[in-house]
Amino acid sequence: KSKSRLEAMQAARESRVRDLLAHRYVPDSDIDHRIVGVRNETVHPDGKHEKVFLDGAHQVTFTNGTKKLILPQGYSQISFPNGDTKEIFANGKIIYHYEASDITQITEGKKEVFYFSNSQLEFHCEDGSKEIFFADDSAKLLTPTGTEFNLLPDGQVYRVTKASSQLQRN
Repeated sequence: KSKSRLEAMQAARESRVRDLLAHRYVPDSDIDHRIVGVRNETVHPDGKHEKVFLDGAHQVTFTNGTKKLILPQGYSQISFPNGDTKEIFANGKIIYHYEASDITQITEGKKEVFYFSNSQLEFHCEDGSKEIFFADDSAKLLTPTGTEFNLLPDGQVYRVTKASSQLQRN
């Protein structure tokens, strides 16, 4: 029974990943290589450089090197000097990529997903629970009450308490 629980969690994880990435691509949103003509270009007194494109998009380059692109459809993309990027979608979804640590964070409402370069995947839910999937196919569940379950690739489930770690038989 434990094995089927782990398999169900893995299937749910794959489904969530597909759903979260479904709206990732926004046409003509490359902040550095737009192919749309420029309608107006302004350099402000504070050094900020602003472009307004023929399609209504705005791009602002700040003096610290941060660039922000705002498309009329409600999509925004920010590129930071340290290599981090932030995308904000019209539906409120935010995708933030931390370049130095190669971690991507996706936020929708109060739900967050973290992708790590070592293939670790974490779901942080609205109720405070967390589901963590590791590259070795093990997983960890943290409930809002603080109870922790470790699921091993062979299907074993350990319930972790402050006092001990117990193998849970189903």
